[in-house]
Amino acid sequence: MSEGQDINTILCYREKRTIGPGETISCGGKTYKIAAKNDKLTIPVKTHVEIRETLNGERFIWYKREKYPLEEVEKPNRQNPPQKEKASHARSPHKPAADHPWREYNKPSKRVPQRA
Repeated sequence: MSEGQDINTILCYREKRTIGPGETISCGGKTYKIAAKNDKLTIPVKTHVEIRETLNGERFIWYKREKYPLEEVEKPNRQNPPQKEKASHARSPHKPAADHPWREYNKPSKRVPQRA
């Protein structure tokens, strides 16, 4: 092991995740946020990152050879938009007119037999 490497970042559980809006990640049924040192966005949304969990239970993001600590946050309550009621048009079935060719399809022929 070379100098500057931490054994905890090497011997750990690893999972791939995608950064969500507000720099949040879901892992193990919990929601985590990047514990940013400043208000500046550190990792862009929809970026694929690696979540690492050390043997002592510490979770962090490993992105571009850098460690980003995580803090657990409450899951945001999603508010579903109100369902729009579809305007249903009460349509009656379309019936073809009495003289429509479709009505003539199965009728017996009107041909008069010719006598020889």
